[in-house]
Amino acid sequence: DYELSNRHFLSLKRDYELSIEDIKVLKVEKQKADTAALQSNRKEAQMLSEIAQLKAELATLDAKVAKQAHEMIMLSSNDRGDEYKAECERVRKSLSLVEA
Repeated sequence: DYELSNRHFLSLKRDYELSIEDIKVLKVEKQKADTAALQSNRKEAQMLSEIAQLKAELATLDAKVAKQAHEMIMLSSNDRGDEYKAECERVRKSLSLVEA
């Protein structure tokens, strides 16, 4: 890859009569662009990780809501069910913001 990169820049020098200094500037700019692309991929990976984490949290909370709903039927009490529902709604909003 390094050799191909150098060949590319040498062909630019020959074809466009660029100076060595121009080639060095182009190499630096290419490196900056490559670094930015890698950072972009890292950001995307981080966002996907956050989405996965929020989905896991939402699934856990949904399970708690289902369990609480069952307990509410059995005990006719909804104190904790409302807490879980509110928490689920908060996580759903976070997830929709991250996915947007």
